[in-house]
Amino acid sequence: MPRPLQGLIDLARRDTGAALARARRDGHAGDRCHYLAWVAHYADDRRAGAIAHEALAACEELENPYGSVALAAWPLRALAERGLDGECERALPRVFERVQRLANPVNRLDALERVFQGVFPAPRARRRVLVELIAACRQASSWKAPRCLAWTAATLVAAPADCALVLAALPDGRH
Repeated sequence: MPRPLQGLIDLARRDTGAALARARRDGHAGDRCHYLAWVAHYADDRRAGAIAHEALAACEELENPYGSVALAAWPLRALAERGLDGECERALPRVFERVQRLANPVNRLDALERVFQGVFPAPRARRRVLVELIAACRQASSWKAPRCLAWTAATLVAAPADCALVLAALPDGRH
C-alpha cells in the first residue's frame, strides 16, 4: 500500500481534479498544505498559481509559526518551478511576517533556510529570502549560522552576485 503522500502525487499525475479534491479534504492544515503544493506542481497552467496560494493559506492555519513557515517552502517551490516567479515573490511578505513571530533567532534561521530552498529557482524571490536569511544568521549566536551561510554560498555558485552577498556575510574562520 503506498504512503499517503506518494498516493496523492500519483493521483495528481493522472487526475489533478481528483487529487485536488482529496487534498482539500485533509483535516490537518500542514498535510493539506503539502498535498495542495504537490497538486499545484501537476495542475494546468491556469490553476497552478491559485492552488499554490491555497496551500500557502493552509500553512497560515497552523498555530506553530515554525511549521507554518517551513511548510510554506512547498507551495513556494511549486510557484518557482512553474515559472510563477512574481507570484512567488508576492507571497513572501506574509511568510516573513510569520518568521518574525519566531522568538528564537536559530529557529528563524532554520525556517528561512527551508524557504530559501523552496524559492531557489526564482531569482528575485531568492534574493529577498537571502537578505532575510543573512539577517537571521547575524542574529543567531549559534554554530548553525556560519554553516548555513557556507552551505548557501556553495549552492549559489552559478549566481555570482547572490553568492558574493552571502560570502560577505560569512564570518572569519573555518567553514
